[in-house]
Amino acid sequence: MKPISRALPIIGLSMLLGSTVVVGTACSTVCEKPSSPATMAEGPRLIVKLKDPAADPSQAGLLSALSQAAGAELVYVRAMSGGAHVLQVRDAMGAATGQSLLRRLAAHEGVEYAEADRLMKPAR
Repeated sequence: MKPISRALPIIGLSMLLGSTVVVGTACSTVCEKPSSPATMAEGPRLIVKLKDPAADPSQAGLLSALSQAAGAELVYVRAMSGGAHVLQVRDAMGAATGQSLLRRLAAHEGVEYAEADRLMKPAR
């Protein structure tokens, strides 16, 4: 009886590892998200709120106009609460260039405000 009792934990462990490997393998092929333009962008993210709440910056025409105003190609990322939207600059850039891009974008007639998307933390 002793040899069987010693083998049970090993069998249980191998079964557990075997199922983990199968699940991990299935998920790595099935659960991957397709590449979107936003995941391929390398530049900073921006929060932009438009004056017209019905305007949709995910539409190519408006996104193109905003890109032209900013002087850089912008990619739509997602909508936020409060009517703002997250856009991302396609190419990486320095901080000074990013600030001038924000000023140009904020000066667009249809933009209420534009700011850098930064991680906010509560003050201690």
